Amino acid sequence: MRKNQREGYSQSYNAQVVVDAEGSQLIVAQRVSDSATDAGQLEPDVQSIPQELGQPTAVLADCGYAAKADLQRLGRERPGLELDVSVYREDAHAQRRYEYRPLDKVKNPPEAEGSGIGGDGRETEES
Repeated sequence: MRKNQREGYSQSYNAQVVVDAEGSQLIVAQRVSDSATDAGQLEPDVQSIPQELGQPTAVLADCGYAAKADLQRLGRERPGLELDVSVYREDAHAQRRYEYRPLDKVKNPPEAEGSGIGGDGRETEES
C-alpha cells in the first residue's frame, strides 16, 4: 500500500473476515483480496458466507466500505438486508497526539508548545 502519492507501491493483500456480531462473535467467513482498500469489498464479503450458515439480515461495516454505488447495488440485490455502514471516519479528522514520522518527512514540524514534541522531535515536558 502507498502512504501517499510520492511513496512507492508494493503489492498488497487485504484479509477480510465476516463475524457474527449478534452473539457468538465467531468468524463465519473469510477471504483474501488483492485490493489495497476495503472499497468494493462488502458485497464479496457478504457472498463469502457459506449457504449452510444462512444469509445475514443486517450488515455492520466501517467507513472503508462506504462506496455509494456498491451500497446501492447491494440494496437492490438484497432488499431485505439492513446496511449499517459508517460514512464518517473520526480518526481521520483528529489531530495526532504524537508525530511518528521522521521530521524530514513532516511539512510543518510541530511547535514545542502544547504538542508534547519539540522541533527536534523529542518529547517535551509541559508545565
